[in-house]
Amino acid sequence: ITDHTEDRVGGMLEIFHSVFAAMASLDVPIIAQVQGAALGGGCELITACDMVLASRSAKFGQPEIQVGAFPPVAAVELQRVVGPRRAAEMIFTGEPWSADEAAAAGLVNRVYPDEEFAQKAEEFVQLVSRHSRPVLSFTKQALTMGRGRTLTEALPELEVLYLDKLM
Repeated sequence: ITDHTEDRVGGMLEIFHSVFAAMASLDVPIIAQVQGAALGGGCELITACDMVLASRSAKFGQPEIQVGAFPPVAAVELQRVVGPRRAAEMIFTGEPWSADEAAAAGLVNRVYPDEEFAQKAEEFVQLVSRHSRPVLSFTKQALTMGRGRTLTEALPELEVLYLDKLM
């Protein structure tokens, strides 16, 4: 790899990682809709979403190991979403998962038949978006604050959010 190639790859990774930072800064729920393949970076992107909807024919995976690499974001975020053993399986094998396998692992919330996907996905989005934007924002903050923490650790901050900001 030449220095020029390293600069391009490093620049692409920097841009890709900035997408995750931007997604993390959003104060509304992010709902991914997957109808094709979410492989590699696409699969990593859905780990940054709050919910994932998939068509029955969708595929999910981290095939990087098959080309002599590993997925940096998935090495962290996929474990958070599906647990360390399922993440290890996906990353070490490079084999794709069906939408149903992804749902069983917790990577996908809902799987819809291909021919009904657009309608069902829109209905799901409406189910979430009909709620008050400020309440959605506070709820997303609460979920983020609680992630990876015990109730005892998170509850004092959550009570401040609930009592002082939401109420």
